[in-house]
Order: sequence, then C-alpha cells, then structure tokens
Amino acid sequence: KVDTRNPIRSLTWESIGRVVAAARQDTEQWFFRGATATYVRVVTLPECVKYARRAGKELRVRLEILDPTNNVACENYIRLYRSLAESPASPELTWTVDGTRVELYATILAACWHKQRYEPLTVEISLSALASTFRWEVSSQFLILTQRGPRFPAMLIERGDPYYDLFASELNASFRQAR
Repeated sequence: KVDTRNPIRSLTWESIGRVVAAARQDTEQWFFRGATATYVRVVTLPECVKYARRAGKELRVRLEILDPTNNVACENYIRLYRSLAESPASPELTWTVDGTRVELYATILAACWHKQRYEPLTVEISLSALASTFRWEVSSQFLILTQRGPRFPAMLIERGDPYYDLFASELNASFRQAR
C-alpha cells in the first residue's frame, strides 16, 4: 500500500518566517546545521531562550557551523556563495574569509553569552569542514530545511513523520563527525 500523503511540505519564502517563529515558541530544542548561523544568533537563539525562560523550561541548542579555524572550509564557503551570486552587485561578492570568521566567532560567543544568562540552557557546538547551501533547523515540532534567499522554497517536516526522525538521525551523525 502506498501512502499518498506527502510528509514533506513546501514552504514559500513568505511563510517560512511564520513557521520558524511558531517553531520557536514552544520548543525544548533547536538544532541547526549550516554555515555561520547568523539568523540563529540574531533571532532564533534569543527568541527560544525568551520563551524557555517564560515557561521555566530547559532548552537544548545544538549548532553545527563552519570551523572558523579551517581556512579551506571558509574559503570554500566564500567561493560557493560567490558562484551563486545573481548580479555584479550581489552582497555575496563582498564576503571575505575574515568576515566569515567574525560571523562564526560571533555565533559561538552569542551561544556562550546566552548560556551564562540562562542556566537551564544546554549548548553544544561542533565545527564542520563542509560548506553547504542548505540550512537545517530542528525544533521539538518541526524540521525545516531552507536554502539561500527568498527565491528558494523551504521544506517542512512535522515531528511524528518518519522523515523527521530520519533527517534528525542524519543531523546527529553529522554533528558527531564534526570537530
């Protein structure tokens, strides 16, 4: 028997923000795999901590980001995104290895800062040598896979679907293999 229900929903750019915001509100975990985690640092982590603090809950955050000490990984990241630039004025063309390192260290520092201010927060960070165009985010309710920019759709998989567990296992394996 074939299951005709589609477990993977496609999200438009307009709906991604709403889904991610909803995922932050009642989560006990946030796992991220991507490059610099700038959005996680600036928006997701502070919001998740705010909601956990209000509810008096523990929060587990796991970040797999590029290794800022790995020149090759940072150069590959820059090269990848420069190759995807859509015009001569694209901001990706101004990115540098040093700027990438600053973003990565800022993410690490922000995670430590939040940990110091909210004791029930557990933070795990691994440093990867692989640059990808995908950003994986896993909350207690959803697995969300996004890619660069508003022109690209995202994928949403709800907890309870077998694909949620399969992809979460993949992310756990990747996290363990990174430094």
